[in-house]
Order: sequence, then C-alpha cells, then structure tokens
Amino acid sequence: SAAAGGSFEPRKPIEAGAYAAVLDMIVDVGIQPSPAGQYAPKRTVVLRFQIPEIRVEITREGETVELPAVISRTLGLSLNEKSTLYGLLTSWRGKAFTPEELKKFDLSKIAGKAAFVNITHSVKGDRTYANLTSIMPLPKAIPAPVMEGEALVYSTDAPDPAVFAKLPNWMQEKIQNRIVDAPKPAPKAAAAPAALASDFVDDDLSF
Repeated sequence: SAAAGGSFEPRKPIEAGAYAAVLDMIVDVGIQPSPAGQYAPKRTVVLRFQIPEIRVEITREGETVELPAVISRTLGLSLNEKSTLYGLLTSWRGKAFTPEELKKFDLSKIAGKAAFVNITHSVKGDRTYANLTSIMPLPKAIPAPVMEGEALVYSTDAPDPAVFAKLPNWMQEKIQNRIVDAPKPAPKAAAAPAALASDFVDDDLSF
C-alpha cells in the first residue's frame, strides 16, 4: 500500500540526498480528495522519477529482476504561479516561464527528461518515508541518466487502456477511485505519445 509522495517499490526508503534521475511517468489520476480532507478535492497528477544509480530487486512471476529505484510526487494539476507544480517546474528548468511559454506548455513533453532530485526523510510513527522535495537542473558535470523501459503518460481525459495496464497498482487504484461527479474542467488535447527521451538530447535548458 502506498502513501502519497513516498517511495513505494523499494522495501526501504531511498537514502536522503541528491540524485541524477529521469522522469518516467506523468500520470493524471483525476480529481482526488485531499489526504486529510481539509481542502476541496482537486485534479491531481503523479510525477515519477527513476534513480538508476540505486538498484532494487523485485520478484515478478517467480523471477527476480533488478530495476532502478523510483520516487513519486503527487501534486495538484495546476500551473498557477502559486502552485507547487509550477514551483517545481520553474526550479527544474532554472528560470521562470514567460506567459507565452506557459500558454504553450505541454506537461507530457517532459516525460523522459533528466533532473537532479533532492530526497528528504520524514518519520510517521515507526515508519520512515522518502519524499521528493525539490527538482533541479542536472549539473553539467553529471551525465544524464539513461531511462530504463519507456516513459508513460496517462490522462483521465483521454484514457489509454494499454498505458493504464502498465501503471503500478497503487496508481491504477487512485485512478479507479477518483471523484467523477465533480464538475470537470474543459478537457485538453490528448497528450502526444511521441514525447520520448530522444526528443531532448541536446537541450541546454531542461525544457
């Protein structure tokens, strides 16, 4: 079972620190209640990063496979200048968006992008959770990590059953349990599936 924002696949939390990472999932999980019920439900997105330098052994169908550790952050799907998502994206690209850039910005296009992520720990009861607290541009001296597998982009406005089937169970459950009777914002155009790592190889700016 998963708590929002933590690391789920590894058995023990990723050690606190800064890591080269690559964004491998952008998953719109629809309208979700706030964790403690203190805020109104809101449209929510999960960003998941692979950290290839940390390896995790997972048993699937009797076979043990070695995969990169992953860390997720669950956020309101808003690019308002005061939103957490806007702050993380601005920190990641290393500069603010112009109004024109913001109008044209397509979140799906950053799938497969490299970043430098900072992970901190929080303790709740007897459990320690790893939290993705900030996203920065990858320092020039650090080679971009290579994504393992494919980048997945999922939208509840244009659901793709093939992508849904590849999502971790906890994301599938969030999507299935989303609030569907709340008023919906106008759907955006479906995310372009062609947003893969190869599109971004020579960018100086993250995006």
